[in-house]
Amino acid sequence: MFHLINRFIKGNENTIIVVVGEVKRNEINNEFSVSVFDKLGLLIHGKRLEDLAREYSLGHFNF
Repeated sequence: MFHLINRFIKGNENTIIVVVGEVKRNEINNEFSVSVFDKLGLLIHGKRLEDLAREYSLGHFNF
């Protein structure tokens, strides 16, 4: 379902993503990774990933 995050960002310029977890930085290629420990630790514009998927599948967008 993570592809839906990219789809949402492309359609909404000022997307707010909230992630609670462990953030690590790779020194070699200067990239970050995030480990989310709980499904409530990832919100896309205030919605859980499951809710975003459901809204896409139903064609409902209340953003």
